[in-house]
Amino acid sequence: MAKTIRKILSAEEKRFTERVEHTRNVQTEQIQAEMQRESTLLKPDGDYAVTDAAAQSGRMLSREEIMRRLKRLNPSLSYETSFRYPDHGGIYVTENRIDPVTGKSPWKRFVCGIPSKTVREFALRLTVPKVIPDPTIALHWRTIQGVDQQVPGWRSILLKLIIEDLITPSGAEKEFQITRGRSSQRWQEAVN
Repeated sequence: MAKTIRKILSAEEKRFTERVEHTRNVQTEQIQAEMQRESTLLKPDGDYAVTDAAAQSGRMLSREEIMRRLKRLNPSLSYETSFRYPDHGGIYVTENRIDPVTGKSPWKRFVCGIPSKTVREFALRLTVPKVIPDPTIALHWRTIQGVDQQVPGWRSILLKLIIEDLITPSGAEKEFQITRGRSSQRWQEAVN
């Protein structure tokens, strides 16, 4: 067994040791926060896994149908297809103010992304294995499931629009009949 050697540290050595300990504590907190974030994103929605494509499909709608309904709620909303990723697009709101970059008015502001063809009712999380330092054991690694991409569902799009005051919860219910669909714990937590 190795014998512990005790040594009185100089002021400089003590400061260096304290900096190393502080850095390790900060990094440990950051790793734990990242693990918590990933865990929260992957938490089931009631009895349904948020990574199960079939469970997250719910009532699928075409992008055209979603935009038709949204236009009835707010005529300032529009859709544009992404140039780089034609399978995706964005919902924009036209605002009567000056664009801070171009100086032109009216201004089209990006609100959220949307798949360009068919949209699930619920957001789908696509995961990949992620290797991160183990916060409990120095110089060890741990593999966790990390969210690589989130494909928005039409409920998450509605929620984004509600949060930005671009549509109302009652309008969303009227056009999309949310209460007729599957119960969603996450939806209830977000709108209440």
